[in-house]
Amino acid sequence: MRLSNIVFGAVVAMQQIYAAGALPTRFAGRNAPSSKMPLERRSLDVDSLNCMPEWFDIHQSMAYNSWIQEGIDYLRKIPTGKPALGPGPGNCERVSCEWESAIYWCNEGSETKELDSFGTIADAAEYIQQSPACRHDEGYWIMGQVYMKDQWSVKIQTDKC
Repeated sequence: MRLSNIVFGAVVAMQQIYAAGALPTRFAGRNAPSSKMPLERRSLDVDSLNCMPEWFDIHQSMAYNSWIQEGIDYLRKIPTGKPALGPGPGNCERVSCEWESAIYWCNEGSETKELDSFGTIADAAEYIQQSPACRHDEGYWIMGQVYMKDQWSVKIQTDKC
């Protein structure tokens, strides 16, 4: 393999990772967040976890677990801003998508919902990731949706980035 092919492949990969379409609309066009931000964990008030949601299709819904981890790490590094969504239920916004592996957060309530930070979404995605029932093929694939008691959810699935 020639060096130019390797360099081109790396550039394409980075473009997919930091594509503006993978960022929430309020961050589109801004520089990628600093990797020096501390990791912060929040407690979650989980209502339920569904690892086989109604939208499940074994061939179309599974995401790559390693790319979901990249998305979780990315969400933890967003330094400012509070994610907000209009009324639901089921009003969802994709907040991370890398290599056809997406993280969405959804408003399940009838009023606008605002979270403290994107790290809160990362915590919910990590909750799904840590559930053995949501991991498949020795943890390589993952999918599921976790619902919070205060009427919001996070789901992990495949998507075109």
